[in-house]
Amino acid sequence: MRFALERMPLMLLALGIAACVTRGDIEEIKETQKKILTKLEQGGRPSMPQQPQRPQGPDPAKVYGFPVGDSAAKGGADAWVTLVEVSDFQ
Repeated sequence: MRFALERMPLMLLALGIAACVTRGDIEEIKETQKKILTKLEQGGRPSMPQQPQRPQGPDPAKVYGFPVGDSAAKGGADAWVTLVEVSDFQ
């Protein structure tokens, strides 16, 4: 335990030195920031590629017809609403 306590300042110093950022790294970051700011001032926002517009869903105001033919059905043939279930059995 005493050995670990004696070595603690040395370990903390080594950790601090290893985690430091060099002056060159800081200068590189500053230069990159300057370039970015210059581009933003000249052209505003960078142009984003135009996203294709998503297709709209069915028109809720329109009445859609769906031919059911001789399919199995429950209820009267003259009903105002017919629910159609489409499925694929594999």
